[in-house]
Amino acid sequence: MRAALWVRALSESRAVYLASISEADFQQSVVEFLEFMGYIVWHARDSRRQKLSGLVDLIAVSCRDPIAGRPSRKLLMWELKTQRGRLSAAQVVALRLLARVPGVDARCLRPAEWDALAERIKREEGIER
Repeated sequence: MRAALWVRALSESRAVYLASISEADFQQSVVEFLEFMGYIVWHARDSRRQKLSGLVDLIAVSCRDPIAGRPSRKLLMWELKTQRGRLSAAQVVALRLLARVPGVDARCLRPAEWDALAERIKREEGIER
């Protein structure tokens, strides 16, 4: 019974923590990680002001080549949101269109999903924990 209470308390404290992360802080963490992993990252500050409504927050391309001599074919196109953040209609359309392009990882990414995705990227890039 006590173990169940501890698990519940940890789960609730994690939820509170994740809800407190700002989009700017989340984005900084994601960009730093991707750059450390050898990605080149581009960030659109506010696509609405650039007549690019719906453009994702981050565009990143992997520069690492796990198999020598083969070019990387990984392109990330991610919209970052807080746990409660909502996608605009233009962002939904953009992500749906981008997800149809072969070799593009297009998604809306939230803090709760980040740890698992970062681990997957490490595995794909051949980096152990």
